[in-house]
Amino acid sequence: GIQAGPVVTLDDGARAMELTDLDGYRPAFWQAPVLTDEEIIQRFASAPAKLQEALAGLTEAQLDLVRAPGKWSIRQTVHHLTDSDASSLGRILMALAEPGRDFKSNPYSQDRWVEGLDSAHRPLETSVALFAAIRAHVTALVRHLPEALDRSVVTSATGTATVRQMLSMLSGHAIGHTAQILETRRVHGV
Repeated sequence: GIQAGPVVTLDDGARAMELTDLDGYRPAFWQAPVLTDEEIIQRFASAPAKLQEALAGLTEAQLDLVRAPGKWSIRQTVHHLTDSDASSLGRILMALAEPGRDFKSNPYSQDRWVEGLDSAHRPLETSVALFAAIRAHVTALVRHLPEALDRSVVTSATGTATVRQMLSMLSGHAIGHTAQILETRRVHGV
């Protein structure tokens, strides 16, 4: 009686499938894309350009569009992307500079940050520039340092986290949110 949905390939190359169980719950299965190290670095490095493309031509008013009730606006999504990269930067730098070190994670509430940092009303220019700068800085370090992707930190939440894993996660994060921006544009015909 369990109905399996089709296996779909997501925008970031991951594969997913949803089921509907007998009680109506919808568990989902997700498989990360299998990428080469160069593909991981390229995806990470190309995110700012893809974000710029997704934002091209939007007016200030259009930045406040949402794809559905209760979802973040385009503006809030962009600020969230930058906040996420900024909050991850210390962990990446620690892994690159002091591989194997314990890293004390202090997770943040993305919704509280969107609210507390007034992401609904701030201009985007500095966030877009910071997002690009973080990505360029980390990409340059990864290309410069020997075996950079294998360097890691140890966190209480995830155990060992390699730079490869962190860049992969951040890459998928940016791809997903850029897709949401494009979906918002499609919904509103802009």
